[in-house]
Amino acid sequence: MRVSPLNPTAKPPNLLLRAGALSVITLAVIELVVAFLLAHPQLAGGSRFILDGLRSVYAREDWSVPQADPDIVQYDPELTYRLRPGSAPFANREFHTTLDINRAGLRDDEASLEGPELIVLGDSYAMGWGVQQHQSFPEVLEQRSGLRVLNAAMSSYGTARQVQLLDELDISRTRAVIIQYFQNDYTENRAYLDNSYELDITSQADFENHLDAFQQQTDYWPLDYTRAFFDRSSFFPELEGTTPQAVADTLLEVLESSEVLLDLPIILLQVDPWAALRFDIMDPVAELLTTDEYAELNGRLTLVRLDDVLKVEDFFVLDPHLRAGGHAKVAIAVEQALAAAAVSETPSAYKLTPPMPDRNPTTLDIYIERVMALKQERRTTPTDEELRTIALDIGLDEADLVAVEQAAEDHFVRGQGFLEHGRYSDAIAELEEAVALAPRRVERLHALARAHSGRWLERQDGSDRGRADRDRAETLARECLEIDPQHGPSFEVLNALDNTPVAELRPRADGRRPMLAVAVGVMFLVLGVAVVLRTSDNTEQPATVSSTAASTAASTASEPTNEPVSEPRELEIPVLLNPGSTNLELLLDTRHSRLKIYNNGKSFWTLNAILTQQGDTELDTLAARLELLDAEDAVLVQETIDLLNKAAPILRPGDAHALHLLRETGNDFRQARLVVTTVDQQPAAPSYAAAKPLEFDWQITQPADLDITVRERSSRFSEQVFSKDGSGYFDVVLEIENTSQRTLRRLKIEAQIMGPEERWTVTDPNHVVLTSGPALRPGETRLERVLVKVDERPESYWISVIDAQ
Repeated sequence: MRVSPLNPTAKPPNLLLRAGALSVITLAVIELVVAFLLAHPQLAGGSRFILDGLRSVYAREDWSVPQADPDIVQYDPELTYRLRPGSAPFANREFHTTLDINRAGLRDDEASLEGPELIVLGDSYAMGWGVQQHQSFPEVLEQRSGLRVLNAAMSSYGTARQVQLLDELDISRTRAVIIQYFQNDYTENRAYLDNSYELDITSQADFENHLDAFQQQTDYWPLDYTRAFFDRSSFFPELEGTTPQAVADTLLEVLESSEVLLDLPIILLQVDPWAALRFDIMDPVAELLTTDEYAELNGRLTLVRLDDVLKVEDFFVLDPHLRAGGHAKVAIAVEQALAAAAVSETPSAYKLTPPMPDRNPTTLDIYIERVMALKQERRTTPTDEELRTIALDIGLDEADLVAVEQAAEDHFVRGQGFLEHGRYSDAIAELEEAVALAPRRVERLHALARAHSGRWLERQDGSDRGRADRDRAETLARECLEIDPQHGPSFEVLNALDNTPVAELRPRADGRRPMLAVAVGVMFLVLGVAVVLRTSDNTEQPATVSSTAASTAASTASEPTNEPVSEPRELEIPVLLNPGSTNLELLLDTRHSRLKIYNNGKSFWTLNAILTQQGDTELDTLAARLELLDAEDAVLVQETIDLLNKAAPILRPGDAHALHLLRETGNDFRQARLVVTTVDQQPAAPSYAAAKPLEFDWQITQPADLDITVRERSSRFSEQVFSKDGSGYFDVVLEIENTSQRTLRRLKIEAQIMGPEERWTVTDPNHVVLTSGPALRPGETRLERVLVKVDERPESYWISVIDAQ
């Protein structure tokens, strides 16, 4: 029975309880708002108050760091830690990258360890935190200068550890050392000097405890985001009790203590995130170099000032590190400093690539940056017309647009191969590049979504890494549907993500909860407060739960499952080549034709084959109808494909052409048929001149027992019909023979073309042998065509091998 408000015996409302409940609701709303803005920082606009608060939350509660991730770092008794050789994903809210680590524990390839001409030391900024490997400024500098550059930077290393690491490196050909400085290097540098020039190395036990403590530090508790938002924690500790002059003096003393640096020119630069540093040491360093104490350094140390070079937009919004566009600017500034110091004027012992003064190789990075900025601003994928406008605005021409699409296609093909073989991290690295270059291709977005979904399932846990993959897969699938609302495979990805309980049921490895958990927790908190308020208003009416509702909820809840994911079934698929109505004599050598049927109902067919012309004609183009058949020869799916297109070399009698197909199919697919439908051919010549042997070089360390022969079949320059400046296309057809006893599973080359006055053009890489395609066996020859637009008639060219496995 309710008590009437007019009844003088009614109990007064509990004002204290109401006030407390209102406070809890207010804090819960703030927590939700902060959580939402953390996921969408671009909505903060230019508000310094909000951005500082979000960065505080990100620094204290949200970000991942490689030096605290046991999958990325390992203990080192000389330097406390270094990166773990191999490949590992590294992601935060604003980026998803892959770290490829060489045997020395550095983020660079193996070839860069052999006699580098430039060595870059530094911390996370120089290492390339937040960008892909080729976008880091050491890599861009290598592309621009033509010198071999080793990226020896390590996240969180101070200058003292950086110069200690330098002792281990090959400096036999090193012409300069580039040092990137950041204000938090001072603490380690000062401790190094105070400890009689000895590093204070953490024990392995303390190092492992540090890793555990970092994971526990980022455990989420209710209202953590709100507390961090108003606490205003900084990413980096304040340097109290010292001055910029003292910090600069400490740095120079550390540099002087290194015997390795005694005879080498040094390029010094300082990074200032968001133009917020309080310890700009460039001026104090310049002043100290004029004193007698550092007179010897004065002749070898060049300062690179980035004050007017880097802008706020060159950094991420939440993360204090550089975007790809910022790295490109740093590379240009360092290149100019090297030229001013006459470091790059002396002829190199060997050149990786000739210099390209008339072409800025970072244009693609600028293009990607502008596309991503527009995408983030509008929260939707730019249209094809907008992409074209961006490209033309930054100086790309029609030929460049074709090259962009070709580069994207190359990344897509490699990504598909990695994806098909379950190498999800490799697939993601390739497909991210394909999507960045051409973001409106549904098939590429969908492949990237599948790669992230596959890596999430592969981890079989609810870790932060797993959650990031799951969320990324969902975002990509929804982007596909924005472009094509009827794209069925994207709906399947979303359904699979919703129905797979693995990441939801297992505890998070690092204790942090995803944003959904925050929202759900706060929702239950608000509901609980509402129940309290309702109970305080109606003290005589007990709360009840409907037994019907409870039983319904129980029946619809997902039951946990710990069943292991079974290996896919594999079936060999026969392939028949039918010449159709033509008189062609073709041989199809099927190397690999396999159907994989996964336990989720998906099936994928891979075909690797060699197509050989056995007739007496030259084949220019060749198209066929691909028919996928069931066991009863009924056609399940058919499509038209190019077996040989205009971009491929003409097939003479006896020539072979590699064929690679990857298709998603039904489970009842049992055989395939290729029926030739179109052919463009002409009579073969009575005889052909022998191909001319070419000299070439290896930009990588030549693998043991592996060798190739490169021959020129033909070369010509076709001037454009309407060209007034002599520009045209340089077209070369190469014969590449495997002359070793080992099978080549991957081979990548590039051509360096010299025009008048030694102006060089370097082509994009040509993938002669794809990892996902048919291998090049001993004694076999593969044709490769190099077609590139050049400004003037070439005078010579050079072929380089840039990858071989």
